[in-house]
Amino acid sequence: MTPFLAAAREGATAVRQNWLAFLVIVLAAWVLAALFYLLPGLQAGAEALARYKTEGGLAFAAISTAISCITIPEIGKRIMRQPPTPLADYPFLFLFWAGIGIMVDVFYAYLGRTIGAGTSPGVVAQKVLYDQFLFSPLITMPYGVFLFGFKEAGYKLSKIPLVLGGGVGWRRWLATTVTCWGFWIPTVTAVYALPGDVKFLMFLAMEGTWGVLLVHILSRAEEISGHN
Repeated sequence: MTPFLAAAREGATAVRQNWLAFLVIVLAAWVLAALFYLLPGLQAGAEALARYKTEGGLAFAAISTAISCITIPEIGKRIMRQPPTPLADYPFLFLFWAGIGIMVDVFYAYLGRTIGAGTSPGVVAQKVLYDQFLFSPLITMPYGVFLFGFKEAGYKLSKIPLVLGGGVGWRRWLATTVTCWGFWIPTVTAVYALPGDVKFLMFLAMEGTWGVLLVHILSRAEEISGHN
């Protein structure tokens, strides 16, 4: 089996083992987006959230992303009747997702300045290409592989080569990147096309859904390798 197919299989396994939670969360998020156009109260709520994001800056992006990406996977685990995340893992997960929130907020702001804030097909296509073929494979996926490897190494930098060496880090990067493409290319295409006020709300929901898959893949890799 080629490395690409093996990576795709890891992503498919993550979806298969969490399919019900994945389906419920994604459908709920898109129903919420549809209701945005129908319910004035929801529009006001989305506008308030967008305003808080602007006023709160990177701190708000970090905290809101961390809360979303911890809470939604836990809801998914309840749906799938899986054991909850150990409380000892929460500080690590909070800092991990807060970092993602900061990087994504900075990157989205950069795209808005350089490409524009419009929702035309050309603008959306450019943003998706930059997002999925530069930002994700070069920044967020290596960040995830490294930090989960750091956790697996007992938070000891000296042991990271033992955890991620011998091609292990490469295979984990490939598994997360291929899964990222399968989930995020259609997702960000839709999210980038949404109005600005609801875009951040949908990003939080989709990032939390992605957390179900990413944490499953990287945690499963840790279980398979057996490092502690």
